[in-house]
Amino acid sequence: MTDKKTKKSPIDKPHDMLIRRLLENESNALDIIDAYLPKEVKALFDLTCLERQPDTYVDAQHRAHAVDVLFKTRCKNTGEEAYIWVLIEQQRNPDVWMPLRIFCSIAVIWDNLRKKTKSHAKSVKIPLIYPLIISNSSKPYTHSLTLRDLIEPEEAKPLFDKLFTTPMQM
Repeated sequence: MTDKKTKKSPIDKPHDMLIRRLLENESNALDIIDAYLPKEVKALFDLTCLERQPDTYVDAQHRAHAVDVLFKTRCKNTGEEAYIWVLIEQQRNPDVWMPLRIFCSIAVIWDNLRKKTKSHAKSVKIPLIYPLIISNSSKPYTHSLTLRDLIEPEEAKPLFDKLFTTPMQM
């Protein structure tokens, strides 16, 4: 019996690496982000001041989370900081859990930003992090990209809607 070895690329995730390299160049990053961001996001963000951020963040359990490419920017009218997270999806099969993955990653980034600014924070606010998902899947994404759609039972969805938009009960 012969042992068949699977042929692997010498570069781990070559498509990921290519996109990350493209986004290292400010001009490329601006072109890609400008081409794919929705109009209402472009109206809010100042894309002329993109600043690449670290791509690994640590959660409360000291686990590292890679976030592909994260850019800090500013809101046009207020100058407040905001972020654009470019998520590069290379999965062959769409992931039904994508909304939860996005939510968890944004929470980890927020927590790291909070810890970084805690000692000299001017306010107790968190910046908007807008996820821009770029996928090269050969299949169309057929699952919902809304976290609410993962909630069950159906009757709980109105309560979920209020969870992040109304004060919590204490």
